[in-house]
Amino acid sequence: MTRFLIDLNVVLDLVLDRQPYAKAATALWGLAEAGEIEAVVPAHGVTTVYYLAARERGAAFAHRVVNDDGEPRTRNPPSPRPGRSFTSR
Repeated sequence: MTRFLIDLNVVLDLVLDRQPYAKAATALWGLAEAGEIEAVVPAHGVTTVYYLAARERGAAFAHRVVNDDGEPRTRNPPSPRPGRSFTSR
């Protein structure tokens, strides 16, 4: 499967429905959801998307964007063990 690093502007085009690019961003995201491609975003992208989405549309909207369940995270994520990263397989 082909892996694509998705630029944050593409994610923002999709999330914030920024025209005229939202249609292409939606099509790309659809390919990822269908399992035809693997789409990845940089780790720092999650916080950047959250910040910009919250600034544009409010905190509740931003929570729905970055969380699978639409609920704010109330605890800190686990730290990786020494010598391992979250991306290790």
